[in-house]
Amino acid sequence: MATVAGLLAQAAQNHTITDLDALAQIGDVAAALGATGLDFANDIGATLSATTTANVATPSGPIPKFHDSGFRSAFQDGGNQVRHFSGAFVAGGAFGSGLGQILNTGREAVSLGRGSVADIRLGNRAAHLGHLFATGQLPPSEFGRIIRKRIGP
Repeated sequence: MATVAGLLAQAAQNHTITDLDALAQIGDVAAALGATGLDFANDIGATLSATTTANVATPSGPIPKFHDSGFRSAFQDGGNQVRHFSGAFVAGGAFGSGLGQILNTGREAVSLGRGSVADIRLGNRAAHLGHLFATGQLPPSEFGRIIRKRIGP
């Protein structure tokens, strides 16, 4: 997955695809590899933000460089929105939609000197989606389509 993410990050930097398309395609790869439930959320989080349920509060490690192209304007702030999405996606998968959103909002509010309202909005949407995918309410095979619809313009 890391190799695919690196190639997609490069394609996004070259403006061949959008950052949102890269996110959608990485989720589709995780689904094609058979990941389901919380493992699906962890695969996306580990690949895109070095976040898993084991380190959701303190992610660390190398991550691919993305930005915010293709994201709905309410979710754009010039930062790595793929990383913001994936970390909150894991939190929602691990702790449920409500607690995932509280954790996301609290983390971003503390770092508003570096964070943004767009990060809070995106993270809250991601936490809710993480919960839906982790609990099987949404199938991983639909990740790309759902992300493009709910996060894209």
